[in-house]
Amino acid sequence: MENLWRDLRGSMLLLALVTPAKTNGEDAGLVSVHFTDFFAAIVTDLCNIKATIGRVKTHNQWGSLTILWTHVK
Repeated sequence: MENLWRDLRGSMLLLALVTPAKTNGEDAGLVSVHFTDFFAAIVTDLCNIKATIGRVKTHNQWGSLTILWTHVK
């Protein structure tokens, strides 16, 4: 286990807990999508996030609200 984290020793990481929506292959960054279920939550480095998708529940399903991060460094 120690070898797994060896390259990150002494580093600071910004991590995000992300719960991906099951959108039937639709890209919520391009079109408005509706979904009712989610994949398992994952933890990822913040630099891997390209957009955030907010959600609004209506009629027993979720609708997407998209915020694209075009110049995040």
